Parts: sequence; C-alpha cells; structure tokens
Amino acid sequence: MYCSKCGSEIIENQRFCNKCGYSIAGEGTPELTAESGLPLTVATKAKRINPILIVALVIGGLLLVLLFLKGCFGVTLGTSNTPEGVTKAFMETIVRGDQQAATNFCYNKNEAYSIVGHAVLHLCDLSSDYKIRHKPVSYKTTKQTDNKAKIVVYDEKSHAICGVELTNIKGKWYITACP
Repeated sequence: MYCSKCGSEIIENQRFCNKCGYSIAGEGTPELTAESGLPLTVATKAKRINPILIVALVIGGLLLVLLFLKGCFGVTLGTSNTPEGVTKAFMETIVRGDQQAATNFCYNKNEAYSIVGHAVLHLCDLSSDYKIRHKPVSYKTTKQTDNKAKIVVYDEKSHAICGVELTNIKGKWYITACP
C-alpha cells in the first residue's frame, strides 16, 4: 500500500504516512497521538536559540562597533594617557596611513595638519614618494614637567627619527609640535 499524497510505502495497519503525515483514511492532517506513529515532540518542541550563540553574536557586534570607531574616527583602543602612549598611538596612526585620524591627537586643529605633515616627512626621510622608511619602535622622554613633555622617537636601528612635543591640557596629553 502507498500513500496517496507522497507515494511512500505504508505498512499495514498504519493510520498515517511516516513521511508526510497524511491520514491514510484521507482525513488530512494527522492527530498527534502515540498511536499515530508520529513523535509527539515534533509539534510540541519549540525552537530554542542557543544561549552561547546569543553571547557570541553580542560580543561580535561589540567588536564590530569598536573596529568601526577605530577605523572611522581614529579612536585608539588601549592608549594610555601618558606622553609616550599618546606619541606611540600618534605614530602608529600615521604609519597605517590615516593622517586624518592622526590629527585627533593634536589639540590645536589649525596646526594639526602641519604637525602630522612634519611627522610624515620625518618617517619618510624627506623622500619624494612618501613611503615610510623609518618605522617608529621606541619612544624616550627627554624632558617632562606636569604639563609639558618632549619625546624622541627611534627607529628599529635605534636612530632618532624625530622629536615630539606634548602639552597636558585638562588632564589629557596632546601633540603640540613635531619639529
């Protein structure tokens, strides 16, 4: 005997098709009983979302937001508010080619592009192709008071690349010059 709806083979004395659930007597949708041959959990089991999946999606979303902020607005995550930390973040932003974001480390926005331009020229060794020739790897404070600091930036060969002057304004360090 075969199901008239899907064509699957029906075992004798079976009231419903095991494949499509069609009533052999032609009555339509089967009743869900233990005798019907269909598991009761099919109709009663609600879909549950895995809580681990929810946590992973939330964490992933937060990471995407942080990456968006870092990429679009030059937000440097984990930058300490020390002269060396600000100088390092400033130089790393320039090395990755985001001069616009590097201006966020400067207090005076009117002078910011000039300061960033000087830093770029120092890193490029005044070459005409503007390729980074000196990668900043270490930073040394040469002079610091409560509100002023001078940092020397060194490359991988321990050669001084440039100096950076910073000013502490309202508890936050800003790049004010790159002579």
